[in-house]
Amino acid sequence: MTSPMNVLFILSEHHNPAFLGCAGHPIVRTPHLDRLAGQGARFDYTYCGSPLCVPARAALWSGRYSHETGVWCNATPWDGRSGGWPAWLRDHGAHVTTVGKLDFAPGADCGIADERLARHRGSLDIHSLYREQPIIPRYSDIAYIRAPRRREDYPDTDAPVLAESLRWLREDRPTDRPWLLNVNFLKTHPVWAPPPEVWDRYDPLVRFEDLPAKYRQSAEDLHPYFRTFSHHQCDGYTQPDDIRRAHVGFLAFCEILDAQVGSLLQALEDLGIADNTMVVYSSDHGAAVHAHHCWAIMNPWEDTARVPLIVRYPGGAKGVVDQTPTHHHDVLPTICEAMGLAPPADFRGHSLMNTAAGGDTAPRREYTFCEVHANGWPGAAFAVSDGHIKYVECVGERPAMFDLDTDPQELHDLVAERPEDPAVQEHIRRMRGHLGEICSPQAVDARAKDDQSRLRTELRLQGRLGQELVKRGYEAFAERLVPRREVLEELGIEG
Repeated sequence: MTSPMNVLFILSEHHNPAFLGCAGHPIVRTPHLDRLAGQGARFDYTYCGSPLCVPARAALWSGRYSHETGVWCNATPWDGRSGGWPAWLRDHGAHVTTVGKLDFAPGADCGIADERLARHRGSLDIHSLYREQPIIPRYSDIAYIRAPRRREDYPDTDAPVLAESLRWLREDRPTDRPWLLNVNFLKTHPVWAPPPEVWDRYDPLVRFEDLPAKYRQSAEDLHPYFRTFSHHQCDGYTQPDDIRRAHVGFLAFCEILDAQVGSLLQALEDLGIADNTMVVYSSDHGAAVHAHHCWAIMNPWEDTARVPLIVRYPGGAKGVVDQTPTHHHDVLPTICEAMGLAPPADFRGHSLMNTAAGGDTAPRREYTFCEVHANGWPGAAFAVSDGHIKYVECVGERPAMFDLDTDPQELHDLVAERPEDPAVQEHIRRMRGHLGEICSPQAVDARAKDDQSRLRTELRLQGRLGQELVKRGYEAFAERLVPRREVLEELGIEG
């Protein structure tokens, strides 16, 4: 390595890493991200901390697991008190600017010197505060399921973020110290309703019958918790053409996102700073796009737990694909090393710089890990994977396990299909042992539910709970979720 690098860290939303041309997707057009991967290293097996916006971003920025920060769901945003890597970089002489969505607690001091167009979690998603009651469909999701379409009045919500980021690079970037610019795009978050010219490109190319089998899997084949979650995600109201149109819209959003990434990369070239700026691209979590009867997120399937991660280090690796288990927590140590800083010893993660700088790909960890503590789940789910065997501990139920080498679509649950197989039992023993080194699943599940229940009481005493319930289509009852009749009638559902 030479002199300390500046860093452009681009973070998208809901980007399933399989939806990249460089990952082999047969339809999507992502030339700029493909070129970035060709000029750098793509870490092909990367997990987020938790496949839901608020806990995923908190785990990423804090450098700690969700169960360490207590950021469980979209009702418990990170307040920065656990400390995180923006504060570490600031305290060690680097400037940090963010543009766009962060999803932290409003007013939180997370160490970012300059927040622009920031979006924080002011409105709490109260669904996960009712995890003790029987799980019902989240009827408001039906509007998202039916929404993918060509949209003449398409609002480009990312245009201001791109414009401000480009302006910062041209006019405001520091010249007296290393800097990190974090650009947060809302793509590919639903609603997947792109402008006509992009929708029309993909519409004739997507046929429901051509989609992989995981989009047509029988719900009866799912693990009991996964089946319950699909019920919560309104799977019973989803039709094949809803799934087809979701793929059309999602593919279109991937292309739009790619063009915006391309504009940032071109700006580095035009400004003559590409040679001393490391570029990191990732997403907060993946997206199911209706795989396994899940239309979006909040579950430990590979589609949602995995994220894209591309690192381009000037003069480093070119076109390398690293398939060793990687985690969002590895982003900070990598950035620190590029900036010439020692990473904090108490944060999770391992530097990826050896691979990114062109060295040999060396194993950093044997497993990667994510956790789920959100609505739709009777108990917590913890996924542990070495990239070959994936194990999911479901608190209060039997586990699930998949052989990703022979079953990359996760269609065959080995615990259900081969419960007496000694090899399956040995995998369970090995994976449970590693999970036990991270946390106690039962203790963490109990703590998450206690925190969520306590927050519900606090919101009720503040008079805020009823407002949040009504906002999401429920009666203002504090005891349980009761959908409002007019909401059901508007959706054509008999209450």
